[in-house]
Amino acid sequence: MKFRLESILSLKENIEQVKQKELADAFAKKQAILIRQQSYIDAKDHLNQTIKDSLNGSITPQELIINTRYIGVLDTQIQNIQVEITNVDAEIEVKRLALVEAMKERKILDNLKEMQLEEFRKEELLEDQKLTDEVVGYRYIQRERGEDESGH
Repeated sequence: MKFRLESILSLKENIEQVKQKELADAFAKKQAILIRQQSYIDAKDHLNQTIKDSLNGSITPQELIINTRYIGVLDTQIQNIQVEITNVDAEIEVKRLALVEAMKERKILDNLKEMQLEEFRKEELLEDQKLTDEVVGYRYIQRERGEDESGH
């Protein structure tokens, strides 16, 4: 027995797989952004520590200005990355909802397939029952005819 919507079910399964990959890609994108953010934070922390250590020693005003400006650049980069994270979180949510919808559509077709298979099994059982009833009826008639003929 072939499910009449098998091609559509197959398409829905493929769509679901694509949506899963898109969601995984969005999570990977976020992970890459978080790694980049952490590298900026680490660089800023290292630079702050370097400035702090240099204040006890000899640091030129020019070096202090350069380091302070670089910290400002890092702060800007960290803020920009925070915006990227917010955007990718929204993208992840959209992709998650799309995946949930694709899963629902596939599940509906899976349920229809199961219902059709169950209906097919019921019909097969009824056909088997009819065939059994016919065989039993035929044997009964044969037995009755045999008894009638021998009883005469």
